[in-house]
Amino acid sequence: ILAGRLVPVVTREIIVEYREVVARADIGINPEAARVAVELLLAKSVRVVPAIWRGRLPDRDDEIFVHAALATGTRIITTHN
Repeated sequence: ILAGRLVPVVTREIIVEYREVVARADIGINPEAARVAVELLLAKSVRVVPAIWRGRLPDRDDEIFVHAALATGTRIITTHN
């Protein structure tokens, strides 16, 4: 990401999700370091309007990432949880 070989794509919903996750006390990392890491990631990200997708994933919370990918025409989604 820092070298520009990968470009994160985010929507408003993904930004909210990232900020909520790092604000939780139960994630086991320093909250301030996590907040700074998310803000650095967002600074390198492209913000898009989510595409409409009528499919369903087993975990409905993951659909925001499909919406972002479809908005850019990307063929690869990388996520972890």
